[in-house]
Amino acid sequence: MPSDRALDRALRASELDRRERGLATELVYGVLRRRLSLDQRIAAHSKRPLVQLDAPVLEALRLGTYQLAYLDRVPSHAAVDATVNAVKAHARDAAGFVNAVLRALVSERSSRPPEAHTGEAVWGEARSVPFADVPPWWATRWREEYGDEVAANWFATTLTPSPLVLRPHPYVAPKDLLERLSGEGIEVEAATYAPGALRTVSGNPAASPLLREGAFTLRGEASQLVAALLPVQPSDRFLDACAGRGGKTLQIAEDAAPEFLVACDISPWRVAAARREGIAVLAPNIHYLVADMSVPTPFTGGFSAVLVDVPCSGLGTVRRRPELKWRNSIERLQRLAQLQRKILYYAADTLAPGGKLLYSTCSTEPEENEEVVEAVLSARNDLFRVPVPLPPRAPAGFVANDGYFRTYPLFDDLDGFFAALLIKTE
Repeated sequence: MPSDRALDRALRASELDRRERGLATELVYGVLRRRLSLDQRIAAHSKRPLVQLDAPVLEALRLGTYQLAYLDRVPSHAAVDATVNAVKAHARDAAGFVNAVLRALVSERSSRPPEAHTGEAVWGEARSVPFADVPPWWATRWREEYGDEVAANWFATTLTPSPLVLRPHPYVAPKDLLERLSGEGIEVEAATYAPGALRTVSGNPAASPLLREGAFTLRGEASQLVAALLPVQPSDRFLDACAGRGGKTLQIAEDAAPEFLVACDISPWRVAAARREGIAVLAPNIHYLVADMSVPTPFTGGFSAVLVDVPCSGLGTVRRRPELKWRNSIERLQRLAQLQRKILYYAADTLAPGGKLLYSTCSTEPEENEEVVEAVLSARNDLFRVPVPLPPRAPAGFVANDGYFRTYPLFDDLDGFFAALLIKTE
């Protein structure tokens, strides 16, 4: 389960107050973002290799170390005591070991001058601080492709949270929504690029009852932009080939109202979740279907507009889901690219002549993006690519000279997304 949904579920089941929820959120995401440098700090004072530690013990050490390194508002003694007590509840025999490691970290910190308390790990020449919490394979490819300065700035953005962006339900009066959000201490402003989207300035809309009521959804601004790139008309027959939980399907249904919509996904539980969400917001004319789009499909040539938002590494969204940088590898990207090529190839079979298809990912890596598109274009003679239409409020840089749509956290404060627009020959 993604970290954001897992944390949300745990917090809703807890009895923590708002302040405690905020601390828990900081700890979870902080440890996920800084795991590599935290482990290095722990290893420097551990007599046991970290791979030999039980998972709950290592996670407790990471939580304690993060508080000591990054949270000045938590006194050192409180961080140590809370961590040791937590370990006692699950692995009492490891409490002394955890206490010794954390006390050593406290001593190390107190022996350094105040200006040295940066929270950054100390690395050798091979790995400098900007890349301290980046998987080596990812840091190497970005440094080679873009140079150290751009790569360092890019990875610095991955250590900061992505802004929370709301998409209001179209049947909710904007004035009423703003007033109710304000009453809950939530301040929002118009998003820069996605029409109708609201960016959070302060407060936590994820905890708002309005979210549960369906008055708005939480969806990244770049994701909302991508759903608007496919020029869907009311007369279109629309297919969302990899609908997931149905967020983009609903946006297209609300904004373009095509006469016929099908949303499919390989996962039965995701299809069920999408159907529940569609029913909750009274979305009409959406047909939900469990289907594997990586094999020939039973429906061919019947759709005039197709969205292919393929499963991907998610490396463009690591600010939102920091665990993804540790789950991915070059080998996983290669496996995903093979799957993506199959999905795009067979999804093109569902297009009617003259139909349009938008291929998209939330990845910044070329083997999932333009390389997939070019491979499928080479394998078929009934598709051609056209430049992605620039969204009305988007800067020209979102669509490069090659006609592909790209966003980057470093330049636009958006998640990293990619899109390509294909047309089927008449």
